[in-house]
Amino acid sequence: MRALIVSLLLLFGACCGVAGAQTVSCSFTVPGGIVFPEMSAFSQSAVDTTGKLHVSCSQKGPVYLGPLSVAICPYLGAGSGGATASDRGMANGTSRLSYELFTDQARTQIWGSGGNASVGVPPLLILSVPTSGSATADATIYGRVAGNQNLPVGNYTSSFGAADTPFVYGTISVNVGGCALTLALGYSGSASFSVNETLAGGCSVGSSDLGFPNTTDLTRDDIAAQAAISVKCTATTPYSVALGMGSGGGTDPAQRRMKRTGGTETIAYGLYKDAAHHVPWGSTTGSDTLDGQTGSGLNQSIPVYGLVKKAPATPPPGSYSDDVAISINY
Repeated sequence: MRALIVSLLLLFGACCGVAGAQTVSCSFTVPGGIVFPEMSAFSQSAVDTTGKLHVSCSQKGPVYLGPLSVAICPYLGAGSGGATASDRGMANGTSRLSYELFTDQARTQIWGSGGNASVGVPPLLILSVPTSGSATADATIYGRVAGNQNLPVGNYTSSFGAADTPFVYGTISVNVGGCALTLALGYSGSASFSVNETLAGGCSVGSSDLGFPNTTDLTRDDIAAQAAISVKCTATTPYSVALGMGSGGGTDPAQRRMKRTGGTETIAYGLYKDAAHHVPWGSTTGSDTLDGQTGSGLNQSIPVYGLVKKAPATPPPGSYSDDVAISINY
């Protein structure tokens, strides 16, 4: 009778508690890691992606106990580029690109490292592991890189090793409720993977109009004016600025043409890089373009100087204009 009682107690423990060390074994992978689509380094919009945590569990001998329910809490830490699970980052040298990993598609619940529900917790995975064979499950990892970070172009990465993937698992007979608290499930595992993003260079450009003062006589003096070109290129991106010959039929940077509205008459003018009007600004790469510029990730204001040289005669009165294309090469 005593032997029967002991046997029943052992069966009860195997049924409803955590099984022995040889009961179940689980492996974990994140196939391909987590790769974000390439984004402009000064993009204002966030970029999203997904990854997959793959879990495979099987029973181990010497005793096989029939189908087992296995609970898994796959905690994720900060990664090599992060500070905490709620402050993750990818590194490129000394530059740090902020991103986050979530458990939900809306990207509101951080996939956390456990023990602190206010930071975020991982999903609780439950597998029914058969006596023979294995059971598998996949959990989607939702990623987001925040926009408007203005960082240098290049490849950014964060590595996750065993210290950042302290997965715990074990057999259960009751609902454990979730992974908000670090569970003593008996077994542990990990997965190694990386998170990657490429920031591509980019530029945008705008300008103010260059307006010459009104005059009734072009034969007396030169007439000067100034405008500003606004360029925004990603940090450390080299670029040059070219000014086209305009729509008025100009032949070189110092001999552009403003055409009278409603007529065919023109006024010659030039655009220059310097206030002394000695260095014409054109569109021939390596010759008269503005070279050697470097982006900062912010708007950069570049002056452009215009000059109408005094002429032997004054054309008919009217409004004279020209449209000049601004090109950024980077």
